[in-house]
Amino acid sequence: MTLTKRITVTALFTAMVSALTIFVAIPIFIGYLNIGDALIMLLATVLPAPMMFVIGGVGSGLADFALGYPQYMFFTVLIKGIEGIMVAYLYNKLQSPLKRIIPFVAGGLWITLAYGLTDVFLTQSWEYFIPSASYNIIQGMGCALIAVTLAPGFSSMMRKLLNK
Repeated sequence: MTLTKRITVTALFTAMVSALTIFVAIPIFIGYLNIGDALIMLLATVLPAPMMFVIGGVGSGLADFALGYPQYMFFTVLIKGIEGIMVAYLYNKLQSPLKRIIPFVAGGLWITLAYGLTDVFLTQSWEYFIPSASYNIIQGMGCALIAVTLAPGFSSMMRKLLNK
């Protein structure tokens, strides 16, 4: 992929992650599930880790800022950027059938742990870890389930589109 194409694809998908996080929410019993993580996980099946750090981190960080959660923005850039790297790395290193599930579950567990610790840091109280992790496990595993379901078709389609 040329440098111009890498920059363009990165910018396009960064904006898409941000828009999905902001505008597409699935109501659940304790709030809502945004599907930005599902797109991060899906894109990680076809794009290299450095691009995924920018797409996942910056796209989600911009969404935090736009939604009125600037206190999370810095943490989100790191958490979602690492999620993108982690899923991309595991997806490319593991062999089937493990690669069909493990990368996405690992990404979902990572955001659960990382946001739990972020809430502990922001509130200066370990009492917030369990409520935070309880919500974020639903967010992470919900998006992992979406990614597991869509990854085979998505990866095939995106590889064709990106190689043109």
